[in-house]
Amino acid sequence: LVSLSVAVILFEGGLTLKLNEISGVRSVVFSLISVGIVVTWALSTAASYFILDLDFSISLLLGSILVVTGPTVIIPLLRHVRPTGRVGSILRWEGILIDPAGAVLALLVFEQIFIADDLRHVPTEALLIIGKTLLIGIGLGFISAEALILVIRRYWVPDYLQSPLTLMVIVSTFAISDSLQAESGLLTAPIMGIVLANQRRVTLRHIVEFKETLGVLLLSSLFIVLASRLTADVFDFINLKTLTFLVVLIFIIRPLTVFISTHNSNATIQEKIFLAAMAPRGIVAATVSSIFALELEETGFENADALVAYTFIIIIGTVTVYSLAASPIARWLGLAKPNPQGVIIVGAHDWAREMGRALNEEGITVHLVDTNQDNVAIARYEGLNATCTSVLSEGFIENLELSDIGRLMALTSNNEVNALATLNFRELFGRAEVYRLSEGDSSGHAPRYGRTLFGDHVDFEYLERHFVRGVGIQKKRLKKEENWRSDGFTPLFVVDDGNLTIYTKDNRPTPRPGQVVIGLGPSTQQDDFDEAVMARSA
Repeated sequence: LVSLSVAVILFEGGLTLKLNEISGVRSVVFSLISVGIVVTWALSTAASYFILDLDFSISLLLGSILVVTGPTVIIPLLRHVRPTGRVGSILRWEGILIDPAGAVLALLVFEQIFIADDLRHVPTEALLIIGKTLLIGIGLGFISAEALILVIRRYWVPDYLQSPLTLMVIVSTFAISDSLQAESGLLTAPIMGIVLANQRRVTLRHIVEFKETLGVLLLSSLFIVLASRLTADVFDFINLKTLTFLVVLIFIIRPLTVFISTHNSNATIQEKIFLAAMAPRGIVAATVSSIFALELEETGFENADALVAYTFIIIIGTVTVYSLAASPIARWLGLAKPNPQGVIIVGAHDWAREMGRALNEEGITVHLVDTNQDNVAIARYEGLNATCTSVLSEGFIENLELSDIGRLMALTSNNEVNALATLNFRELFGRAEVYRLSEGDSSGHAPRYGRTLFGDHVDFEYLERHFVRGVGIQKKRLKKEENWRSDGFTPLFVVDDGNLTIYTKDNRPTPRPGQVVIGLGPSTQQDDFDEAVMARSA
């Protein structure tokens, strides 16, 4: 059950891996899961033997277990840090692919050291196991994914059963794979997820959402179940030796692994440092160590409990250190921003472009998205970043650089599109940072999706009508607090030293001296009004 749960978690992780992300980082990822595994295993084994005073056989096994990182920890950390460039893709791919590789390595070590009678055949048997694992894992993963796609594409199963059907396929495929070759199911599951994530024949949004929820539940339950096997004696293992080993693992072994693996790659020094500062251990390490400890206890092997104890201490230590250090290091290296202020604006019509241009001038990153090619072309001509696509398309989020963007404003005339856009992005930005225009309903009810921009009365028709009459976007840099209040001026945004505050129905900030207020105000020139009317007529 534990192994099956890990397979489901790895499948969900595979659904996040896009092949277009690996195109520029393939060599780095391959080095980390090949050379990196060998380096980490060798150094961790040596550290276990000399620092922790473990038997050489247990040291070899612990070293093989510690080659895995924790995708279930890395992926949430990356969502929090949101690093720029390709370093996030490298860590995601490494975390997902190194888990089955590490599990197979640990299995090889366990079987050959604790079970095999004749060590002369170890190289041959190891190659055979690796070959069978790759063949079965990749083959079954691909076949099961294609079968699932066929079933969904041919409408052989209703939509509400697609999620349980997917879970059934994962369970069945894992069971078949593991029965043919032990631990190969941990490779089959992410391969299946990767194949499904990179096809365009069927939509998998509701399946992805279900698997994310299931993954969180399984992960939480697994840590409780596995940790419940530990007794109070585990505190006896927390001593100076263990802390020294943890320091060596984090500050020596991981950096050496990264720099040795990537010395001939095109990775920048900043990327290498960040990779070296991100290797938390997670549920796979806990699972593998627990399974092997049970089997060692059955064979009467002494110090089997030390394997689990040290593994859990390392998991807690690495997760604590890396989670606290990831954001400051990313910002220090220039690979992330502490609080992205940028905005996705849904709609690239004239007054949406005016708002975007005003925000851009104050240093706020703006990305407009519209299905109207003319609007997008004009926005690009005006120097704005714009994409001609539907904000609801799966490819838009996948291809969008989100390192500087933390909000969405839906400004279209279609209330349904605005609602769906905010619903689509609330998991990414959070409910507090997705905004939509009022639907013109002054009943006072809170919208189900997204915060109401500017106020109940400021809907699309209101803004359209005012811009036709010559109203434009005005900016006021305050010197005195009362300067922003003037007849006909409606505040929309406040920018304070690069930080953006958006006026909403439930948030009406009072600007302070030194801040810039952006809002609707009457045009100061009659030509602006005439030009607006002529543009509308055209």
